[in-house]
Amino acid sequence: MPRCIFCEFIEGKTPCEKPYEDEKVSSFLDWNHLDGIHAVVFPKKHIGVKDEGSPEFEEAKKLLYDSLPVVAKAAGIQGEYRLLTEDGEDNFSQNLEHIHVHVVGEK
Repeated sequence: MPRCIFCEFIEGKTPCEKPYEDEKVSSFLDWNHLDGIHAVVFPKKHIGVKDEGSPEFEEAKKLLYDSLPVVAKAAGIQGEYRLLTEDGEDNFSQNLEHIHVHVVGEK
């Protein structure tokens, strides 16, 4: 498997600030965000776009979406937040083969 930064965060190989983590999902604060708060949420199990449509993929998406309010609050987002999803092959950027959701909001 090619290098996966999300798996490296989970394994502790690459340090990051994790506002929220449980047994199935993790998150980190994006250090390149210019304004407000930007957290990225991802399943702890590596699930890539090649798995799209599988029961495992759909379960991981549900876990991510169910965790969003908790992650937003833990990250310090006040009020509403915006989501950017990258879970489909046509919408995938940065060559990251690990599904994830970006949560962006105000401090």
